[in-house]
Amino acid sequence: MAEKDICAKKYMTVSADAVRVIESHTNTKLKYRKDEEEIDMCLAMDMLLAEAEIKGEKRGRAEGREEGEKRLVQLILRLKKDGRIADIVTAADDIKIRNEMYRMYGI
Repeated sequence: MAEKDICAKKYMTVSADAVRVIESHTNTKLKYRKDEEEIDMCLAMDMLLAEAEIKGEKRGRAEGREEGEKRLVQLILRLKKDGRIADIVTAADDIKIRNEMYRMYGI
């Protein structure tokens, strides 16, 4: 067996006390049954990473929506300032035209 495999097996499980120290120092919450004496860290870390990925995706979508709304508001205000009120509806209805207007206004 390769040295890497032996090392990985040696550290695959850790005591519940070690997990509490890890949680405290990393400000994370690993999922495991509180009655377990040893915790499979590979499984716990996989679950933690999956949760972090989900949170990151949600945050990214929220930030994207916010940026999109700000961009659209900028366009609407520029069109209004230029007296192009009818184009506001056109921009809302047609993404192709809206993107052209974004480029035109440098938004």
